[in-house]
Amino acid sequence: MKLKLSTISLLALTFTSAISHAQVVSEYVFTQNGGDLNNIKGTIAAANEPLRVKSYDADFNAVGHIYGCTATWLGDDSEWVYVLAAAHCNDATKDISTTGYAFYADDNKTVIASGGTVYTVPERNNRPAGYGGASTDLEILKLKKVADYRDKNGKKVVKPVLYDGSEEQGKPVHYVGYGSWGVNITSNGSYGPTSGQRRLTSMSVIDSIFEMNHGIGAGYEPVKESAKWGRTAAGDSGSAWWQTHQGIKTIIAVTNGGGDTSSTGSRVSQYIDWIKSVYPDVDVLSEHAFHWGENDRKGTIGTLYEYDNPYNGDKEYFMLKELGNDSRYWYFPTSKQNNTYWVYLGTDKKQSLENIKTLNGFKVWGTNNHSGVAGDIYIYYNPYNNATELFQLKVTGEYWYFPTNKKSNGDWEYLGDVKY
Repeated sequence: MKLKLSTISLLALTFTSAISHAQVVSEYVFTQNGGDLNNIKGTIAAANEPLRVKSYDADFNAVGHIYGCTATWLGDDSEWVYVLAAAHCNDATKDISTTGYAFYADDNKTVIASGGTVYTVPERNNRPAGYGGASTDLEILKLKKVADYRDKNGKKVVKPVLYDGSEEQGKPVHYVGYGSWGVNITSNGSYGPTSGQRRLTSMSVIDSIFEMNHGIGAGYEPVKESAKWGRTAAGDSGSAWWQTHQGIKTIIAVTNGGGDTSSTGSRVSQYIDWIKSVYPDVDVLSEHAFHWGENDRKGTIGTLYEYDNPYNGDKEYFMLKELGNDSRYWYFPTSKQNNTYWVYLGTDKKQSLENIKTLNGFKVWGTNNHSGVAGDIYIYYNPYNNATELFQLKVTGEYWYFPTNKKSNGDWEYLGDVKY
């Protein structure tokens, strides 16, 4: 029986050397997808087609070409396009240099941006002790805008989200790139699809963090059934590594290289501040505004959501504060108030993020087995009046419920409502 993509979604890909290796999949996945090990040349196009189609999921719309490498569109403004790539694809010897490179759309013909500045991480050309080639293999190109980057339906590509956390280890990772194809550890540059771009996605599992926590790696099992069933290739250099966090695909690394049974990359989370210094409007997970309905309405408490309110025309921001019994949220309030699921934050994204930091800094009722220290400040999302209220604990030790009428009681001193 042919193995469907849905049944191999827990399998994983790993990257290969930027020079001597190719994007390959394990014998197990290849044969399960209909490939013949005795006729790889004649069957690889059909066997890889489901993975090629999967590489065009909307999650990966930002993928494109630059020179001989894969690269990722991060966003643009009226004048410039910002592209994430591997430093070795450009071989800049300075932290800031000029370039004539162009960033191409998926067809490798349509120019999205051309000519500008290359920003290489400072650790690349002046390496501190403990850093190496993988951990410093990252650059951003700021190129003169030629056209909007649009998906296959003609809609402008949505900014990808960069991961700025620390929980990559042990989780599946997806790769998308234009590298050459192969099976086991053998490849052939002439292999490709019957039509369209030689593009592929596959998966692995992150199993190493190294070089001062700035390098990241994943293994590859070339024969047997495994969650580590793929590896990158020449042409995949600079491609993003995609990992799911809070229900969405985020970029955790950029391809550097690897070996027959491993892949390495630069760890994006360690360079977030530097990336922001080059492109301040980059979208990172901790500042990302989610939208209603994403991930089947399974959100993470304390995260930011954006709502284009059709009743007043405003763009409003909310913090998710509660999920239902089905572990899902429900509708936003339409009157700039709180409700069971949402805390209204305001109409400015930057200020709303600051508001979330403030709200998340208060203590919450029920923690530490309903015990606290006199003087501690607690937040209460009052369901009876939809207000966000602050109370100061009067006692040290066990406490009981907040008053619901904006007054004080034996355990709590009412301090007032939170206003934005």
